[in-house]
Amino acid sequence: MSEEWNDLARRLRMLPTEAPSPALWERLDSAYRAEFVRRPRRRMVPLALAACALFAAPALWLLTRPSEVSVDVVTLRIEAIDRALQRAYLEGASDAELEALWRRREALIEARPQRNEPVRI
Repeated sequence: MSEEWNDLARRLRMLPTEAPSPALWERLDSAYRAEFVRRPRRRMVPLALAACALFAAPALWLLTRPSEVSVDVVTLRIEAIDRALQRAYLEGASDAELEALWRRREALIEARPQRNEPVRI
């Protein structure tokens, strides 16, 4: 191995010691910039796009997925009437007002569909 090092040292000593011309420095500088400065930016574009796609995919999946929240409109109306009944009792409503609320509640219960199907929102 030392023979190789000696041969390399001899060849390096034979090289000219003068400084390269300014035109050569410009070519070296532009080659360096093309290889190590501009190219990594070009490599980062696909990586950035992949990262955006990776993070956007779950959000798009959640936005396009239909929500299957079961909303029973009749039950919501019955609950509203129940609150109105509670308020009427607390405020001392007349028997006629209470009777009207109870009739509306019973009518909604009778009109309630037998099978609750979820409403797609």
